[in-house]
Amino acid sequence: MGSGDAAVTLPPISSPRPLPKIRPIDDFLILGIVAAVFGRTLGFGFVDWDDLIYTITNPLVKHPLSEGPAHLLLTPRMGYPVPLTVILRHLAFRVGGGDAWPFHLSNLLFQGGSALLAARLLAGWGLARRAAVAAAALWAVHPIVVEPVAWVTGGKDVVAGTFMLAGLLAFRRTAEADGGRTEGAWAAGFVVANVLGIAAKPTAAILPVLAVAEALVFRRRLRRPLIAALAVSFAVAVAGAVAAYLLHDRHGGHPVRPLGDRLLFATQHLALQLRHYAAPVALAARYPEGFPRPLASAWGAAGIAALGGFVVAGAAALRRRTAAPLWLWSLGLLTIAFLPASGVLALSRGSSDSYFYLPSLALAAAVALGGERLCRGRRLLASGWPMAALVAVLAFASFVQTGVWRSSLSLWTRQVEVYPDSDESWVNYGDALIEAGRIRDAMAAYEHLLARFPYPPPDVSPLLNLGQGWSVLGDGARATRWYGEVVRHYPLTPARALRLIGAAAVHTDARYEGEARRARNLIERSLSEIAAAPPAERDARTRAFFDHHLSADRLALAALRVLVADARLGGVAALLLDIGRSTPPVTNRRRQMTAPR
Repeated sequence: MGSGDAAVTLPPISSPRPLPKIRPIDDFLILGIVAAVFGRTLGFGFVDWDDLIYTITNPLVKHPLSEGPAHLLLTPRMGYPVPLTVILRHLAFRVGGGDAWPFHLSNLLFQGGSALLAARLLAGWGLARRAAVAAAALWAVHPIVVEPVAWVTGGKDVVAGTFMLAGLLAFRRTAEADGGRTEGAWAAGFVVANVLGIAAKPTAAILPVLAVAEALVFRRRLRRPLIAALAVSFAVAVAGAVAAYLLHDRHGGHPVRPLGDRLLFATQHLALQLRHYAAPVALAARYPEGFPRPLASAWGAAGIAALGGFVVAGAAALRRRTAAPLWLWSLGLLTIAFLPASGVLALSRGSSDSYFYLPSLALAAAVALGGERLCRGRRLLASGWPMAALVAVLAFASFVQTGVWRSSLSLWTRQVEVYPDSDESWVNYGDALIEAGRIRDAMAAYEHLLARFPYPPPDVSPLLNLGQGWSVLGDGARATRWYGEVVRHYPLTPARALRLIGAAAVHTDARYEGEARRARNLIERSLSEIAAAPPAERDARTRAFFDHHLSADRLALAALRVLVADARLGGVAALLLDIGRSTPPVTNRRRQMTAPR
């Protein structure tokens, strides 16, 4: 054998047999099921859970090079480097002019492509054709993948997963090729898929690890082109993982916990995801923080049980690997694909179904393999009806679950139903009601929050929204009360001071006379300093005051009308109002409620 033919060849673990081929009719069936379940997301909008900051107001989405090539490559505002995700969102923005449907279409197309790749991989891993198609469909429409597919921001998991599956397929085709240009092309395809996957989301850095594990389980030939491709991919993966870790730590990622806590988190997060896969009910956008929990807790016991199940399953798979390597590979795929979200690595951001997107493929493969073994020799079951029925039931459940992602209101309505004891859920629910124009219902939600949870709330927004909402509804007494509570419990800013001054001018409240006086003193001092500035500086200082305090708070700006008649302050107040009339409002976290004129 010449040096150019050097290879690491492992003996086959079983006698070779022809692998089943996925037919065009299988592709049409898989794509039809995906379209039937997720097609209605094309009519969905954005939701106020990361879509706003990562897509709608993200300057890189509108102009990817607006802040220079380095910002596009590292995307620091998004927590870790996701340049391909930004480029795909830019294309969706250009197609739809800011509408949500192209973003949802992108998720839908990548999900369909992932399902087609999964069917081919599963067939190559040893499943019969029908079982491979059923497993791919089961994975593609299981309720646990609804979150990444139906949520615009979650689409980066779908894109990264697609390229990881494409990379595994290219790896297998490279190993099966018998030299020549085809082998080199597939090896290059493996490297490209790895780069694109990491550029979509850094969790794709595990692709070369998955490839090596798959080669060990299935005894792939590791010829020179494949070894070179693996070396390049490992270098790219390490660079991507390091960059992601450094940027994640710099831009507010979760602090790195002690190793013991990370291990506890891993087992409990795994138990949560296994429960969601086996019983996909009560799925919500965000699960309560609090992992890791003590070993003596219910989640601690569930985590230990999940870890024990892993050990037992691994021992059984090792014993049976000569007969069914897919058992062993399913466990390996689940373990490695779960690592980035497990908590063991420093990039964990908490528990979410989006993180179980690729690991759930391993469970789908195990379910299909178990069904194949169970049905062998049973004519009634071997026809595939049990798997078809399971796919149909889960597809219907996912179709219903996608409705949760229709709008911010549907999302957070579901959240307070599943987790009524989460104060954050009630805040977001009230905000979503405001966005939907249901102001009175929003006031009821905020007041329920304040009555049920510790007071004052950790964030000022519920009190500010209560004051604004009651102002819009014409209840001056309640508006003054809540703006007074803002000034009483939180640091006083000019915008908050102006809100209380405006409300108190409509309805005074003796309980908040001290707060109203403090607010008036702050505004008088601030505007007096501007009025006393030299004429050459006055306009610039007025503009700076507006930009810092009022550009994103139109209601506080409107309260300046109370001060226009003041002989000392009226000139500055009038100038600020003029600036406000000629300046487009800054997009805030929520659509502003219409204030009374």
